[in-house]
Amino acid sequence: MLTQLFLFMLGLIGAGLVSLGVWLLHPAAGYICIGIFCLVASFMYTRQLAFQQAVQHQKKADS
Repeated sequence: MLTQLFLFMLGLIGAGLVSLGVWLLHPAAGYICIGIFCLVASFMYTRQLAFQQAVQHQKKADS
């Protein structure tokens, strides 16, 4: 559990630093960069939840 939290925080900090670096080059690009990160993170999280629900559903069906 602690490893997952650490990896999440590391990814969040990394995304913020990438967005900050891009923002220093061009402010609008920084917002676009963090927006794309949020969309990708949301997609990955939703996909993970759907997979976990499918596994739980299959375990119940096998019982």
